Amino acid sequence: MLNNDSNLYNNQPFLAGGGTMGEMIRKFDWSTTSIGQPEQWPIELKNMTSMLLTNAFPVLVCWGTDFIQLYNDAFRPINGETKHPQALGGSAKDTYAEIWETIGPMFADVMQGKTHGFPGFMVPLNRNGYVEECYFDFSYSPIRNVDGAIGGILVICVETTEKINSLNKSKKSEEELLNINEEMASANEEMAVTNEELFESREHLQQLLTDLAASEAKTQSIVEAAPFPIGVYLGREMRVALSNKSMLDVWGKGYDVIGKLYADILPELDNQEVFTQLDRVFNTGKPFEARNQRLGLVVNGEYKISYFNYNFTALINEAGEVYGVMNTAADVTDLVIAKQKLEETANDVSALNEELAATNEELAATNEELLVANEEHAVVNNELAEVNDKLILAQDELQLAINAASLGTFDLNPITGRFVGNDLLKSWFGLQPDEEIELHKATDAIDENDRERVVAAIQESLNYETGGDYDTYYTIINPLNAVPKIVRAKGKALFNEQHQAIRMSGVLQDVTEQRRDEQRKNDFIGMVSHELKTPLTSLTAIVQVLNSKLKNSEDSFISGALDKANIQVRKMSSMINGFLNISRLESGKIHLDKRDFSLETLIENMIAETQFSSPGYFISLSPCNPISVNADPDKIGSVISNLLSNAVKYSPKGTRIEVSCMIKGNGVEISVHDEGIGVKADDVKHLFDRYYRVDNPNYSHISGFGIGLYLSSEIIRQHKGEIWVESVPGEGSTFYFSIPLK
Repeated sequence: MLNNDSNLYNNQPFLAGGGTMGEMIRKFDWSTTSIGQPEQWPIELKNMTSMLLTNAFPVLVCWGTDFIQLYNDAFRPINGETKHPQALGGSAKDTYAEIWETIGPMFADVMQGKTHGFPGFMVPLNRNGYVEECYFDFSYSPIRNVDGAIGGILVICVETTEKINSLNKSKKSEEELLNINEEMASANEEMAVTNEELFESREHLQQLLTDLAASEAKTQSIVEAAPFPIGVYLGREMRVALSNKSMLDVWGKGYDVIGKLYADILPELDNQEVFTQLDRVFNTGKPFEARNQRLGLVVNGEYKISYFNYNFTALINEAGEVYGVMNTAADVTDLVIAKQKLEETANDVSALNEELAATNEELAATNEELLVANEEHAVVNNELAEVNDKLILAQDELQLAINAASLGTFDLNPITGRFVGNDLLKSWFGLQPDEEIELHKATDAIDENDRERVVAAIQESLNYETGGDYDTYYTIINPLNAVPKIVRAKGKALFNEQHQAIRMSGVLQDVTEQRRDEQRKNDFIGMVSHELKTPLTSLTAIVQVLNSKLKNSEDSFISGALDKANIQVRKMSSMINGFLNISRLESGKIHLDKRDFSLETLIENMIAETQFSSPGYFISLSPCNPISVNADPDKIGSVISNLLSNAVKYSPKGTRIEVSCMIKGNGVEISVHDEGIGVKADDVKHLFDRYYRVDNPNYSHISGFGIGLYLSSEIIRQHKGEIWVESVPGEGSTFYFSIPLK
């Protein structure tokens, strides 16, 4: 304990100097410890104390069987925020309780006259409120009196954590590039499948729009649920008559564009030939198709370059006159970029596009033949028969399109509770084709672990304030064979003028194999990571023991080889831990340990840790009132630490990093702002994707797997919060996240 009398031991010459720790040692009431008053100390302890106070290296003296501690200013940072100043005058057994099983036997050896020392030795220390891996070059030596008796231990210790972590991170670039290439190949395959679905469905959708006037509400629901953009423009002036949400998202517009001119809502397309293409289709009646077309669009106020596959198809009435144009599209930006990076797949993609073009021409020819046949048939039959035949034909084609896509369809009347679906959907729910579906039968077939969540999702979509969107995954247990089937349900609710839900229609898609593939991949990564940790732990111990036994070896090759082996082992351990965290997270094995804690204190600790390891930056915390939250402090701390670490990595030395927190509504918002190189708008939306790395030569020297931000986003999601970023290239970035207060 510190004594208020600042002159208590100033009369002891051997306690002179020593900076801050010298003053604390002179103020300390040593009569409360087992070593007693300083004037009664043995000459050996006095000499060691005088030496450590005047030494520039980190020095710790542990005296007596209780290992009472004295240390200098250079050693103080090793104890961090939680071990200092309690360590002064305390027992090393208490200060380093979490690693005493490791260093305790070494202390016992030193008290028997043996010396210990290791370079790059790792111990897990809790010195800043959480456990971290710390590395040190150290030696433990006995302190003897003139008779040879050992009274204590001299510890000379230099921390090498930052150096070793830097070495580990510098080795990750090659594996990271391999991961990116694999992700790009996967994206290429997925976009190819999307293209096939787009071109297969285009003509069926055209027929649906022109012929099913009597079923407008259902048609609009199906169009809204379609997973690709669709728009319909009427008249020579191209007035927007219909557009689903997917198309509005491409434009960056809202539903208020319905009824406006296409040229007015997208004026930036004026010099990009799109208007000319539309006019040509309207005048000639011939469809237009573009593949991998480069277009510049103003989306949410920002000019953005994207690539699209799109079609313009003429809409023709019974008289053979063109009255509008249907537009279908697919955003293939990721595919085009992937093709540029993966040149070896260029031939396959080119062949695929040729096949799609040929298919499109065949479908166009078939459509023209059908139109001619319909016109000839209209001459023979009366108007009523003509309308009836068209309706039947349109319904058949709609069903053919649904069957070809292997989709189950459903239609719910919230007022009457009537629930209908096609034969495929009935078979999934264990019903015969002629059986009526009751809503409770459908929900009873849903796995009990998903049932409550699905019912809640349906109720939420029927709320006008939510926009009516319905999109969820769940498992069906077929009562006839008990074989689980994982499906994705996507639909849209329609509302009347009183904002009451009057219908909800949509589709179900079987994604069982896709989900199982993902689970098998996660299980494999988790299993391999667990299996590799055991031999790596043993290998680490062996390498450390070999380093100890061969430290005096004159064979420089052996010493260098062991150092390299140790570096590789640590590198592999870091990689495995990262992938293991991913596996645990996606398998639901990472749980939150929520409790009340001070957010301000946690942020200050994270800033202090980052500032200590990165002294070349100015990190500040804006005034933050005391805020108590109920969350997992370790996981929220890791999110803050990751954002601070990224700010340091992507900012030049000497710049400022500003952290702030404030209460907003029922939650708290935390932000980290840097003056770094910033992120392009095209990359912002992918920053929180798993394994995503910005493709920029300016970042090639910065290591990382693209795991940190993904893990951070998942942690915040589990806390029912949000995470996002705002960035301007060349000016810096601001990362935000918010979590509920309770």
